[in-house]
Amino acid sequence: MTKFIHNTPIAKLCALCFALTIGCTQESAVDPAKSSTFIRYFNGAFADEAQALLETPDNGLLILANINFEGIKRATLIKTDEFGIMQWQRFFPAIDQNDPPSYACYGITLMPGGGFAMVGENITTGSLLIITTDADGNTPVVNTVASAPGRKGVAVAVNSAGNLFVVAINPVAASQNIFLSEFAKTNTAGPNWTRSYGAGALTSDDTGLPNKLFVDAANNCYWGGTVLKGSPSNPGMRFMKAPPNEPSVLFDLTMGRPSALEVAGDMIRYGNTFAFIGTNQSATRDTVVVRRMTEGGTQVFSTGYLIDSQQQLTGEVTGNSLAVARDGGLVLLSTVGIGPPGQPSTNFDYCLVKIDGLGSPNPVWTRIIGGRFNERGKNIITTSDGGHVVLGTTSLANVNTILLMKVDKDGNIPGF
Repeated sequence: MTKFIHNTPIAKLCALCFALTIGCTQESAVDPAKSSTFIRYFNGAFADEAQALLETPDNGLLILANINFEGIKRATLIKTDEFGIMQWQRFFPAIDQNDPPSYACYGITLMPGGGFAMVGENITTGSLLIITTDADGNTPVVNTVASAPGRKGVAVAVNSAGNLFVVAINPVAASQNIFLSEFAKTNTAGPNWTRSYGAGALTSDDTGLPNKLFVDAANNCYWGGTVLKGSPSNPGMRFMKAPPNEPSVLFDLTMGRPSALEVAGDMIRYGNTFAFIGTNQSATRDTVVVRRMTEGGTQVFSTGYLIDSQQQLTGEVTGNSLAVARDGGLVLLSTVGIGPPGQPSTNFDYCLVKIDGLGSPNPVWTRIIGGRFNERGKNIITTSDGGHVVLGTTSLANVNTILLMKVDKDGNIPGF
């Protein structure tokens, strides 16, 4: 097991990047070396929060984040080349807009033929927000859909006809607070249809839905999340499948042991199945949980992973995201607490774990990467060259900064 923490070259690099980026809306004025592995920081304001990551058709990377700039919350897109070097950045609403509303976006997808679609919320009006752009993040079409139930768009997917499917929530509703809608690609001002589904007694702004949605050839929609199993203190991981414009789901499965306290983190397509990552919460040692499910809702495997106790981990662990490796295995991204076991965490680091595609309990490798600042993982993808790119939020001197980090297929950054 390899570990890069505290007084290590990576920690020194974190300090250097911090010195270069504070007060900038791009990574730095210094052109970084073009390397197949890298660590980049992007600072747009003082409260940046990473949300989603995509590889673009030109092998570049696209970051979705939310920032708080001059008291206005804005969604931002950051486009980089394959080496993590910024090519452009766009803000929604624009920086020069007079009396702008506050926007936040949580889910994003590539549109057929180029361009992007984002969903989130118009915080000012309490409305569902849909933004579509061209491939350069320009010519945005912004719709705040007050007529659509569910004010917070969480995930978006596009079908073969180019129509958008959106999962949204109404955080103040006690039940039936998940909404699935279809919007025509030429008119996102109002939905073609909307259906509502229950989410237990969840009433907070964090309903526990990953920002992923999948649509098959028959327009069936698949998504996941967290459901309460009997009481607010007993959450469980969830997998849902719904046909288009029907009042009932095809299935709504609560995964895991009935007594387990599990919170969903992310879901991905895995061949003709789906893979989920979450956290089994414990009073002593949290466990990263990985499950593989068929399209019909049958469980292929369910495995929990404890991070090695020799790494000075407090037991606080969050399963953030996962990606399919080139060899068919899975690479897991987690956030782990650092400090004496059983004590409050002094800071948090990124943890990468490679497992095989059968859910074997013994990881292929584990890497803990971080410095003396707080690192919070959000998303991981496998790029076309077989490497893995991590998106997260790093707190540098109480300033939240977007981190983009690429490791090789074995989770390493050569030279560090």
